[in-house]
Amino acid sequence: LPGLFRGCQFHIFGNPRRYQVPGCATKDLMERLIKLGEGQLLSREPNIDSWKLNPVLPYYATRDLASGREFAECGQFLVYMPGERMPPKRVFDSPVNFITPMWFLDSISKFELVHPDTRPVFNPSSSW
Repeated sequence: LPGLFRGCQFHIFGNPRRYQVPGCATKDLMERLIKLGEGQLLSREPNIDSWKLNPVLPYYATRDLASGREFAECGQFLVYMPGERMPPKRVFDSPVNFITPMWFLDSISKFELVHPDTRPVFNPSSSW
């Protein structure tokens, strides 16, 4: 079977030390899990324009029956820590999927790309 994260591109946003939360995946662990799951690590914030030129959807993408929206209309994911600084508004205005470290644990334990509960709300005072 293909790896769980095949067709997914991930950027882990923010300070790596912030990911030292009990019960959550650390940044190092998330990076290893992404690679083991055949995902791609991005060293910079996702660039939706470059993704549009070469779109790749996650192999295990599912449809959200409630909204009819493809879970991964975009195969790019930005990992963030709730309550920490957020990325610039241009990233919020893109279809990038925002996920938390807990998302990894949930998705891996179920071997499916779990739908995030909510998309964070842009707050200019907490962005870079």
